[in-house]
Amino acid sequence: RIKAGQLTLGGYQLAGVETSLGWRDNRLTVERLSFEDFAGSAGTFSAVLEGSPAAPLGSITGRLNSASAAGLFDLANQVTGSHALVKRLAANSYAFDALSADIELKLASDTGPELTLNGEAGGSKIRLRASGTGLMPGGDGPRTLNIEVENPEAYRILEQAGFDVLPLEGEGPASLKLNLSGSATAADLAAEVTFAAGTSVVSLSGAGLMPAGGPVTGLFSLGAETADIEPFATMFGLSLPQAGAGLPFAMTASLAMNRDRTLMPGIEGEAAGTG
Repeated sequence: RIKAGQLTLGGYQLAGVETSLGWRDNRLTVERLSFEDFAGSAGTFSAVLEGSPAAPLGSITGRLNSASAAGLFDLANQVTGSHALVKRLAANSYAFDALSADIELKLASDTGPELTLNGEAGGSKIRLRASGTGLMPGGDGPRTLNIEVENPEAYRILEQAGFDVLPLEGEGPASLKLNLSGSATAADLAAEVTFAAGTSVVSLSGAGLMPAGGPVTGLFSLGAETADIEPFATMFGLSLPQAGAGLPFAMTASLAMNRDRTLMPGIEGEAAGTG
């Protein structure tokens, strides 16, 4: 049993640490590891690990709680080398405050890591699953990421997706589903995204790249349909003529993105019955 006011692991520090662990037959059993402050969060974990330190096998389970998510995003920014996506989400870190999550990480030599997270943040229910040997350091195998988010308010999910929107209430309940998958032979990630709020639905599908130091690139199909686009225009700071009367809207388009520009060829749709 170990108690420490502060514990340093590599470049990371944990405060208020208490742990009970054992080592036998090349197997590390952590009965309990609790900490009061790790990047502004508190948690309790247990683990059973074996194999080499460079490629451990086994499982880690626990629970994480954080009143403010800012410290966790600072940590994620450090770990990922300031990944562009992490930086974008970190700008809205407040949308993930009041975070609590149950976490399980399974480590297997043949299938790679499998991470599952079930919890709440910013009033949203969040479910996440990531798996595949392609998620391992230097791994070139398949990898998948599935995320589901539900919230009574649409604006909060849009904030959690990295958008800068006005907090217009009453447009919900809302949900976001994101599925990413990649193979061992292709750098592109296949993507399927669906955002729904009330009777409104926006969908995106296609394949692209998400580099650490640059914008997302790729070719996608985009679709949107809503009985009234005015609330969403208001969230994004846009004004429409004859506001307040309601504006049905439907659209499909191709979406081509590279480092320099974004194009939307082949737009088809209608607004208020006008094509």
